[in-house]
Amino acid sequence: MKVSIMDRWCVVANIKKEIPCGDSGTETKVGLRKFKGGAKVYIVGAFYGTAESIIVIGQHRRTGKFVSCIIPVSTVENLRVKKVYKPQIIDFLQGDNPCGAHMTSTEEIARELAELIPKWSQQA
Repeated sequence: MKVSIMDRWCVVANIKKEIPCGDSGTETKVGLRKFKGGAKVYIVGAFYGTAESIIVIGQHRRTGKFVSCIIPVSTVENLRVKKVYKPQIIDFLQGDNPCGAHMTSTEEIARELAELIPKWSQQA
């Protein structure tokens, strides 16, 4: 089922500024390898079976170009559902599903994903 380009929705979030890392989790790092802390990312899909990873699109921390990446669910915060207008995001959503992931297409699916992500983050 193809959804019209005008009706694309996804979950929008920010990368956490401080992310625990290391063996004991006492050390912190700023952002992720590809995204700055506080960067806006579009969550365009998830792997429902594992509930550990999400597929995001955002601007690369060095080049500024839009990149897609699979990141841990515990690295995002401030989730909200928004309509997508950026052509780069729409083009990605029109493409194939990577690795069998469930991709967002309607507002209902995006809202469902926005409710699930905090639960997954608590389990991780």
